[in-house]
Amino acid sequence: MKRALIGLFFILEIFHFNMVFATSLSHGAYVENNTFIDGDYANGSVVINNTATLPTSGNVYINIFSGAIKNILADDSTITLSADLSITGTFHNLVSEKMLQILGDNFTLFLNQDQTLDNLKITGENVIIDAQGNTINLNNNKVLCVESGSDLHIKNCILHVACVDSIYMESELSKLILENCTLDLETSCSFNKGSLEIRDNVSITGDSLYTFSLLGGNHTIKSNSTLSIASGLSLNMSPTTSASNFFEFEDSTAQLILDGANLNVSAEIRTNINANNVEFKNNVTINSVSQAELQLQDGTMNIERDLNLSNMKLILK
Repeated sequence: MKRALIGLFFILEIFHFNMVFATSLSHGAYVENNTFIDGDYANGSVVINNTATLPTSGNVYINIFSGAIKNILADDSTITLSADLSITGTFHNLVSEKMLQILGDNFTLFLNQDQTLDNLKITGENVIIDAQGNTINLNNNKVLCVESGSDLHIKNCILHVACVDSIYMESELSKLILENCTLDLETSCSFNKGSLEIRDNVSITGDSLYTFSLLGGNHTIKSNSTLSIASGLSLNMSPTTSASNFFEFEDSTAQLILDGANLNVSAEIRTNINANNVEFKNNVTINSVSQAELQLQDGTMNIERDLNLSNMKLILK
């Protein structure tokens, strides 16, 4: 009997230890705060009502199919997603120079509040950030990074860009998809590598004299989608890769609208565009340092007010 009681006491102690010191969260967990260690998980229906602290230089596996995490505090930490994740508060790095990396394929990170990114790196195929109408502030250089071979899809968002290289594409194999977004420039911005894909309605806005430089290659405006450049801004287009297509429209319903904006193209631009794909509004100027060639064909070119050409060739077919 005594031996049986000792055995029962031992089992209860193990159970108590696991309940008190376990840092992974299983189905049904509802906690105020949780400090994860490397290799931990949150699985099933899980709610962290305040802050999830991630391990320094460690990885946490997140498979929350019901519930949410309010705030995330990272320290060169990694989240591996196996399901969509809702962030009802904010996510930050313990030190701004540190990084939060998100891994996963075809999962969505839902944001319920405005965010100011410290240093976020995306690794995976079609990782989606749905800001649900909120603003993501990019206040420093390289605070939003897309790893080589990865696709980041941002939707329903105002991206406030305060530095030239706030958005950093790690290589020509990195891809950024913008869907129903506004890129609000507080300074000139350079998209220097990789490819940009436009879906639905995307606008680039900001004070005049700012420039959005589109380098890299294989940029696309998808069907029934529009990229609008606001008055006073400049769109610089200059291929920096050997890609066969620098900028293409998926079909005649894809549109680039220059509304009182400047289009600056390099000599390497040799683009055939269906005339229905472009719209010039309110005194547009197209410039080239050395004569570029732009061909418009098979459609109706819509020009509202003046279209000014400088040192370039416009061919109408």
